[in-house]
Order: sequence, then C-alpha cells, then structure tokens
Amino acid sequence: MLTMIVAILFGVLVVVEVVSMTKRHTTTQPIAPSTKNPA
Repeated sequence: MLTMIVAILFGVLVVVEVVSMTKRHTTTQPIAPSTKNPA
C-alpha cells in the first residue's frame, strides 16, 4: 500500500514540475526584459 501511495505522489510531483517548467519557459520571455529595465 505504501509503495503505491509513494508511486502516485512521485508521479504527481513529476507532472507538477513539468507544468511549472513549461510555465517558466513561457514567462521567462516577458520577465527577462522587465528585469533588465530596473537593473
């Protein structure tokens, strides 16, 4: 039972990481110029 729960949690974490990475790639474009302006 514990192994199944751990496997499911691990899979969910991987999916969340992938989604966050895709969001970061799309947000890195507008954020890059915004950070350069104040710097």
